Amino acid sequence: MRLILFAGIPNSNETSKQIKNCMKRLLLIFILFVGIGTNAFSQNTIKITGKVTEAGSDFPIPGVSVLVKGTSTGTATDMEGKYTLTASANDIIVYSFIGMKSQEVKVDGRSVIDVALNPQDQGLDEVVVIGYGVQKKSDLTGSVASVKGADLAKTPTLNVGSSISGKVAGVQVTSTDGRPGSSPVIRIRGVGTLNNASPIYVVDGLIVSDINFLNSNEIASLEVLKDASATAIYGSRGANGVILITTKKGKSGKTRIDFSTHLSISEVSNTIDMVSASDYAMLRNESALNSGNEAPFEDPSIFGKGTNWWDEIYSTAISQNYKLSASGGTDNIKYHLSASYDDQEGIVEKTDLEKITIRANNEYQLSKHVKVGHNLSFIKVDKHGGPDPTRTAYRAPGIYEPYQEDGSFTEIIEANNPLVGTHYNNSLNESERLVGNFFGEVKVGDFLFRSSYGFEKKDIYNRSYTPEYIANARQSNDISKLTKSNLRYRSYIWDNTLNYYKDFKNHHFDAMAGISIQDTKSETLKGFVTDIPNNSNLWYLDATFNSESESVDNYATSWSYLSYMFRMNYSYLNRYLLTATYRIDGSSKFSDGNRYAHFPSLALGWRVSQEDFLIDSDIISNLKLRASWGIIGNDKIGAYASIQSLSTTESIGGNTSGIVAVLGENEGVAQGATLLKLSDPTIVWEETTQTDIGVEIGFFKNKLSAELDYYRRETDDILIAVPIPSYFGTRQDPVVNAARVLNDGFEMVLRWEDKIGDFSYGVGANLTTVNNEVKELANGRSFLAGSVDSQSFTRTMQGNAIGAFYGYKVDGVFQNAEELASYPVFGGEQAGDLRFKDIDGDGVITEDDQTIIGSPIPDFTFGLNLHCEYKGFDFSMDLQGVTGNEIANGKIKKRWDAGYNYEASALDRWHGEGTSYTNPRLNDADVHNEKMSDYWLEDGSYLRIRNVQLGYTLPKSISQKLSLDLVRAYVSATNLYTFTDYSGFTPDIGGSNVLTNGIDMGVYPLSATYTFGLNVTF
Repeated sequence: MRLILFAGIPNSNETSKQIKNCMKRLLLIFILFVGIGTNAFSQNTIKITGKVTEAGSDFPIPGVSVLVKGTSTGTATDMEGKYTLTASANDIIVYSFIGMKSQEVKVDGRSVIDVALNPQDQGLDEVVVIGYGVQKKSDLTGSVASVKGADLAKTPTLNVGSSISGKVAGVQVTSTDGRPGSSPVIRIRGVGTLNNASPIYVVDGLIVSDINFLNSNEIASLEVLKDASATAIYGSRGANGVILITTKKGKSGKTRIDFSTHLSISEVSNTIDMVSASDYAMLRNESALNSGNEAPFEDPSIFGKGTNWWDEIYSTAISQNYKLSASGGTDNIKYHLSASYDDQEGIVEKTDLEKITIRANNEYQLSKHVKVGHNLSFIKVDKHGGPDPTRTAYRAPGIYEPYQEDGSFTEIIEANNPLVGTHYNNSLNESERLVGNFFGEVKVGDFLFRSSYGFEKKDIYNRSYTPEYIANARQSNDISKLTKSNLRYRSYIWDNTLNYYKDFKNHHFDAMAGISIQDTKSETLKGFVTDIPNNSNLWYLDATFNSESESVDNYATSWSYLSYMFRMNYSYLNRYLLTATYRIDGSSKFSDGNRYAHFPSLALGWRVSQEDFLIDSDIISNLKLRASWGIIGNDKIGAYASIQSLSTTESIGGNTSGIVAVLGENEGVAQGATLLKLSDPTIVWEETTQTDIGVEIGFFKNKLSAELDYYRRETDDILIAVPIPSYFGTRQDPVVNAARVLNDGFEMVLRWEDKIGDFSYGVGANLTTVNNEVKELANGRSFLAGSVDSQSFTRTMQGNAIGAFYGYKVDGVFQNAEELASYPVFGGEQAGDLRFKDIDGDGVITEDDQTIIGSPIPDFTFGLNLHCEYKGFDFSMDLQGVTGNEIANGKIKKRWDAGYNYEASALDRWHGEGTSYTNPRLNDADVHNEKMSDYWLEDGSYLRIRNVQLGYTLPKSISQKLSLDLVRAYVSATNLYTFTDYSGFTPDIGGSNVLTNGIDMGVYPLSATYTFGLNVTF
């Protein structure tokens, strides 16, 4: 299928031809010049010795890089700050060290050169990556947070998103489940939409679908763009924030080879206390009697402690990682090559993952004015993952043994044996991914032109086979089934930008103008057959013995963007700052007349500390005020949401529709089409208007620094699929502009960095407040419901938070008949049942007494980060948490269904007058207490020790004797402990659907991981 965009945008074939022609030229240049480098040395060399110290203290600085400029010749200072180097008489030597200002010194024929390095003003001279460029932090007018790659690598995880948890103000990271390779949910400054609220990810300038393919130890820096001034340059995709990642690159100097490895041991971080088998039998008897049935167990005491199903399904998992990289270069060629292998077991059987990553990031300076380069990543992942046994194990009573004496699975009458599904599962997910970016730059005078062609290619293969089996009388499969699917995803982006830089007198001016074209296609082919032999060599769709069972679906989508962008930065006297951006986006997802949208932003900054009355202050080293305003967009909807869809097949995307009819006297079958989805062709982009006011302040040469931001995000014309009555005859709900949502709050960051002799340390803290409110629901709707497993939990209503919990408020437990007679009731309640509040005051309990009872969105998110170094030792710790939110414990809400196991807290149930004023009675036939109420909500606040690491680096004098530049060993613990009152596995409950966030139905839990690692540099 070819999708024509709109006037002014070339069709996909023409675009591909232009891109291919451009790439042919770039590749030809690359092939001609690869391997070309220059190393110019004078024949007159001098042996130079010297010492590098800290200015003002004369303390020697070990590990300083001493490099002959423009060559790969260099060395490093020893523990006494001394070095020896060979250079020519006219060479320039560059001295650089983290935290110090670099110095360039001309040799001038000297044989002894001593250098004193000055401390760098912490943070102010740091270069921060922004959209389509870089900028000094001191010149920023927007809200941008930066995390160093070294800090991310301290958390050994396969997903980079998890590594930023607690490190950035305004960013909340929650888990979906604990399987190897699972992706967390990331929210920046609250939830601003009712559909996909995830930020966009940009890796080395390329917009990608996710960041699962990255290894944290391959990242140089990660920036989070939060306000409109920073994100408006991404226009329609910047409304939920932007995460920019810059990967490691080569630097001028000798080749550096890094090898790292770590071994990790993981175990379930927390389990839920369940009752013993004897207590289960006792409670089960009581529940049956309360419902008018006979007690099923004569003597509960005979069962004893019983089976701990957590011990049966969870085990210790071993993971290992190996990474090798080589980097270096000259003034003309810089290269970084790396390869890594990950093998991660899951704490549940058959949930393992293998990952191979190969990267090449090279740059070639072809001449003084021309530079080309490429960044390529190839990733192969094999992942096994079948049904999660957590919920089944939660429900299984401990009165049963896992296996019978003959080794077969025990039948569990009240539930299923949780070991069966895992045993018979044969699921495999294989993916291959190629992510790349080729670029060319031409610099002429004050102008820099850059053209880059990026692509992301994914091929994902899924296979699931279930054999014919009889595990027990309850669990069996009469006929084998094989399901397969293939996803082919292709995305291409061609960016062209022109930058202009100019300094004159007290003015600095830089501007960027550009055009971006993106084309994305996705095709899925899936099918299943039954009656397949239980032989892995025959797991193909055509190996079925029953051809009539075949079912195949094949569907594709494509969408395109055309964008124009402009940004201007201006500063006067290095004090007064101005940033303006403007972007025009065109999207094929909208109909004619609505395809283009405009996204402007404006930001102002005042570096007060550069004024005459503060510039010489010994106390205040930095003071900057900034404010920004802008409009950004969101179009995360289906590719064809604005047009009606028809189905001419019996199944499309899993939605069955009748498409044949019997017509006429001959009862012939006529082929036809049915309406699959209604549409609203007038839908427009979501627009978020964002205002940010911030202040940055630093004291004592920025040893102490603080930032405070107030933000306000109001999103209008929110896009969401709204349910319509079934008599319309469609299978999918139409997407409409249906709501307006406000998020506002404060962000606070506090840091202290200092060094006392050989001891350096730092403490950082961040705190974010979020107020989320639905300001309007359009089209006459009073609410949007959120349900999980056919249970209603939330309502999104005007004046309340998105996905707020909705139900009854509990006012204790009925103790006796007198209370039942004196309080409003539904009818049918008995002593021991929950007592609901009569909200509307009409004297009876009805559905009208339901109200908002809580919110899954935290009032506060916070993080605390500590580090210290002493000689060769280093220590770091990250903590993060939230407070002010609730969790709906959905799994426990179903615990009183007949036969399910009980948590230990069930022992505190009501079982007679005065025995409990908070927990209701047990009842097999309960229809009252299981109604959604605040009884099922728990405090979601927590504080987690996210990561702790202790490392030791061998002294240079020892490592150099081993012909090594660096040797470091470390131990770390991730998800070490969580302080919380929540009774479930973890209070860290996420979800991609914003209408059902914070609902715990029992998922694969998080692991506590203990790691030993080794880093070696040659």
